[in-house]
Amino acid sequence: MLEPGALIILSRRLVRDAAREAETVIRDAYLRRAVSTAYYAVFHMLIQAATDRFIGSGHLHTPTACILYRGFDHRTMRTVCEDLQKPTIKDKYKQLLRRTAVSPSMRQFSVSFPALQDHRHAADYDPQAKLEPSQASEIVDEAVKCMLAFGSADTGEQADVLALLLVGARG
Repeated sequence: MLEPGALIILSRRLVRDAAREAETVIRDAYLRRAVSTAYYAVFHMLIQAATDRFIGSGHLHTPTACILYRGFDHRTMRTVCEDLQKPTIKDKYKQLLRRTAVSPSMRQFSVSFPALQDHRHAADYDPQAKLEPSQASEIVDEAVKCMLAFGSADTGEQADVLALLLVGARG
């Protein structure tokens, strides 16, 4: 099982090791892996929260949890987050969530998650992307802030957003 906190620790170690690495190719690999791992810390935190909420804690190693785990789609999650960033959310979300906006902490999460996804895409897929240890460290810090923002939202709002992240919104 991928523990989100352990992934953040690993990201920080990779940044630290990159800062000490003299060989550019190795330093670049460490920094790219640090950024990608930080994004996945947030991703796995969300999926574990959904598993705990929807099928109960202690059931993470069941077939149902595996099915739920694989049900999350990065693109759907991004779209939901982008839609929730607005001061007043779209009508389809107003109807589903029975509110006109999400809390400030959930809005912060909704802004951070797609930005982290962009950083991960650059780290994993852009051969010309250049990272410095200070930039990678800031991205890891942003992942932690994203996780804390989600965690500080009301548990009911968390459940609503997790459901949206899983299935999106039709309409």
